Amino acid sequence: MRVEKRKNTSNERIAGYMSQAPSTLWFCIFCFSALLLFAGNSNCWAVSSKVTHHSSSVDLLKGQIKDVVVSSKGTIQLGRAAETIVDSDDDVWSINSIVVNGRVLYFGTSPNGSVYRYSLGELTEIYTANTEQEQSITKEPNEPNEPNDPNGQVSDSNIVEDQEYLANEHIFALAIDLSGRLLVGISGKRCSLDRLEADEMKTVFEPNDAKYIFAIVLDQTGNIYLGTGPEGKIYKLDSFGQEPQLIYDSLDKNILSLAVGKDGFIYAGSDSRGLVYRINPKTQTATVLYDCLQQEV
Repeated sequence: MRVEKRKNTSNERIAGYMSQAPSTLWFCIFCFSALLLFAGNSNCWAVSSKVTHHSSSVDLLKGQIKDVVVSSKGTIQLGRAAETIVDSDDDVWSINSIVVNGRVLYFGTSPNGSVYRYSLGELTEIYTANTEQEQSITKEPNEPNEPNDPNGQVSDSNIVEDQEYLANEHIFALAIDLSGRLLVGISGKRCSLDRLEADEMKTVFEPNDAKYIFAIVLDQTGNIYLGTGPEGKIYKLDSFGQEPQLIYDSLDKNILSLAVGKDGFIYAGSDSRGLVYRINPKTQTATVLYDCLQQEV
């Protein structure tokens, strides 16, 4: 028995394609026709744009800024979408640090060293520095019928009301330890590392030679590292906040940033010379990894 493979002619091949895939062919014809239809109508492809010219900054001030960001040089760029989740009337000048623990947000602020917790749509102040108040100084009222007080009334200028002074404390660094507790670096008049335990702030460590704690990081085993100023020192504490060690004393004024690498080294950004250090916490030695153009890292 012999089996032969017969070659089809061109006409036979076309007829076979038409019989095997008529739906595909008609779909292609429909798409091609639609393309020609839209190409004939130029309005379907046109994009209209509008250019508005402003001759002075006064023209810009008449409008409202929406979904854009205006830089200090006057450059207008598209901005990220933002939504105000809370608006506080407290005396807060700046938010210096933010840390997230699950669905809870913590904010460290200045200049009264306040720490806020945001959870379930509510903002709660969990810590604030003690503000000083000047005692009321009240002068004795003038005697009646004096020339400067003919009606015998006490002048408002003779009464000094209570004045609330700023605490000059700042929360530049926040972190969460391995147990999920909040670590707070307090800077200013009092420099300390505090920990939130049962809604109460407890002091863990006070570096006597520092005024500022700018950075807090933890390694994989829970050891705590602090970047301080104004003498540019880095401290190490165990996971319980005990056994403090000075692992590096730099020549810079401040250690502004810290990071822990997968290699176990500590990476630190300095202030005044713009250096990035790589520090071996075991040998307490450091090498300069990068010298950037900026003075602060």
